[in-house]
Amino acid sequence: MGITLATILCLFINGYADGLNEAKAHTACGVAFAMKGAYDKAIENYSKAIEINPKDSETYLLRGVAYDAKGEYYKAIENYSKVIEINPKDSVAGAYSHRGVAYLELGKYDMAIKDYSKAIEIDPKDSKTYVLRGVAYAAKGEHDKAIENYSKAIIIDPNNFKTYTARGVAFVEIGEYDMAIKDYSRAIEINPKDSKAYILRGVAYRKNGDYEKAAADERKCRGLRGR
Repeated sequence: MGITLATILCLFINGYADGLNEAKAHTACGVAFAMKGAYDKAIENYSKAIEINPKDSETYLLRGVAYDAKGEYYKAIENYSKVIEINPKDSVAGAYSHRGVAYLELGKYDMAIKDYSKAIEIDPKDSKTYVLRGVAYAAKGEHDKAIENYSKAIIIDPNNFKTYTARGVAFVEIGEYDMAIKDYSRAIEINPKDSKAYILRGVAYRKNGDYEKAAADERKCRGLRGR
């Protein structure tokens, strides 16, 4: 569906809407535009929905995501904060997690960690939030805490190759090359076409003094990348 068709869909939906239904129609239109990458149009529709129903926390969340996609992180944070304000006792973990991502993008790592921790408190089974908190700790240079969070994510979702790769990077940072190689190998086992894991394992092998295996991984990476 192109933007023109999305516009037609919005006109059709709004033609049958009134009151709160109109607010929902604007939200639906915003989603349609966001799916096509037309974030300004999406934000315009989310704003109309919020004007009609200023207590709709879901639409604030969606508008925050749209601002995130545009790189307007402070505006994203304002919207995620509004979600939390509307639902102070039952805030969705996603609002804290999304706000944490925005803080992370702004380099506000402690604020990001605080939000990820709150999201985990609400939903301790969300492996992605542990990964994100690990990324924030890694950005602060606290690699042991990063490893701890990646490990918790792996317990919840043991088949996400990207988490093993991230933990491998953290192990390299603290000089645990054997552990890093083990994690990169597990990432490759899950996804044999992950060229990044091969090149990173090659770096770990080289740091460990195993130049033959490092060269083999570098060749494998070039092969996967078509070089």
